[in-house]
Amino acid sequence: MQIPKHFPFVSLDNYVIMPNHIHVLVAIEKYLENYGIAERSRPFPTVSTIIGLYKSGVSNKIHKLNPEIVIWQKSFHDHIIRNEIDYQNIWEYISANPQKWMEDQFYKE
Repeated sequence: MQIPKHFPFVSLDNYVIMPNHIHVLVAIEKYLENYGIAERSRPFPTVSTIIGLYKSGVSNKIHKLNPEIVIWQKSFHDHIIRNEIDYQNIWEYISANPQKWMEDQFYKE
């Protein structure tokens, strides 16, 4: 929930935190006039930058409790949404993910 505080042009449109993974729908605003800004001196953050800093921040907090815990895999899977149908499909996938947890290949009782 803190990502938009660090990146004012970024919003989290949908997310779910699962026991062994997360899904997040990140939107990077490209229209600066929505913010009353005529130009931008720095480039917009990339998805890699946003996710990397998120993973780093979470890891730092966890390592204060237990430095031995490894929480993240090295990479992440991203997908560029190109149209409204794709957006709706991704939104539904994220929202339905908790109900599909029992089918997850990593689920263990």
